[in-house]
Amino acid sequence: MTFKNRERRGFVLPAILFGMIVMSVLATAALHTSVDESVSVRSFRESGMALFVADGGLRQTIGNWPSGADALNPGDSLDLGWQTFTNRGRFRAVIHRVDNNTNSAPVYTMVVQGRGAGRLAGQRTVVAMLAGVPIFSFGGIVANGNVNLSGGSSTDSFNSSLGPYSALTADSAGNILTNGSITLSNIATIIKGSVSAAGSLSNSQATITGSTTTGAPATKLDTLPCPSGGYTPASQVPSGPGLSYNESTGALTIGASHGLPQNFIFAGSQYYFSSVTIGGGSTMTFTGLSHTDMYISGTLDTGGGSIVNTSANSTRLSLWSCGGASSAQWRLTGGTSAYFTVFAPDHDLVVTGAGNIYGALVSKAYTASGGSAIHYDKALASIRTPVVNFISGTWAELTSY
Repeated sequence: MTFKNRERRGFVLPAILFGMIVMSVLATAALHTSVDESVSVRSFRESGMALFVADGGLRQTIGNWPSGADALNPGDSLDLGWQTFTNRGRFRAVIHRVDNNTNSAPVYTMVVQGRGAGRLAGQRTVVAMLAGVPIFSFGGIVANGNVNLSGGSSTDSFNSSLGPYSALTADSAGNILTNGSITLSNIATIIKGSVSAAGSLSNSQATITGSTTTGAPATKLDTLPCPSGGYTPASQVPSGPGLSYNESTGALTIGASHGLPQNFIFAGSQYYFSSVTIGGGSTMTFTGLSHTDMYISGTLDTGGGSIVNTSANSTRLSLWSCGGASSAQWRLTGGTSAYFTVFAPDHDLVVTGAGNIYGALVSKAYTASGGSAIHYDKALASIRTPVVNFISGTWAELTSY
């Protein structure tokens, strides 16, 4: 009997130890499974975040379109390097120009890699195609608001790629398009082109050679972002009597000196000012040796002077409103050398005097009362612009197998 009791005591202890071992193994397996599931969930979440970062980088790059992309020739690429969001996600955008025509509205493919903030984030890559929007393709005057022409103001068109403007050969693409109403109030007003308005058309004996359409809304145009890096450095702006420029505020003023008109040469490819005011019969002259963009976040007033493009080619000088912080009125005067485009969809534009403007104008509201003539340059329909749009159906995620 004593032997049997010792036998039972010897059996219980190994059984308990074995049970503890089994439980330890099961607990360890459960812990590892839990950790693996946690890592898997985290990896999945951060991988999804990488995709959001890549798509966010794509959209941010489009919203802050780099000026270097506008200078790409067919086949060229622009690598913008790695950039970081506030949530520590990082993205890298590379822009490729894929069309084959230097003089046409460009077509781009953008490839964006995205990485989340965590060490398990991995990398996701998205791609989309974009096309440069030929915003000066419709005609001479495009407005988000009302258009008012009086005093014999007129429009017609020519094509600078075929030769200089001549009234004898001018044709009928001097169209007017507006999301507001149009008022033509002088028998001497001649519109050599079509007229389209979302609102009404009031015509008091003006001549319209093309079709007339009312109740037809157009796509509203938005203001462009301003260039990054601040206003143009003073070292890149001419100096001399009659010119005042404050680099910190971006305000540029050109006027007469001792009662004499002044002429200042601007030979750069890009300028960014908060305001430009020209008076005293003075001129702001662009040589047109290469294309020049002038961005203005506030006021433009050349009512007492003029902007001159010595190349007599409107495709080489563009005036852009940017930022959208100011809706101040813009005032322009024409002349024999007023060859340029204006894109100011958030500013009312007033053209004073009876001078000519060769190019195309985009504004909020538009008013011309002094008999000015707008000669639309059809060569503008294919020039590069800083406006790009998605090509529908081209967004995709790139995966590797």
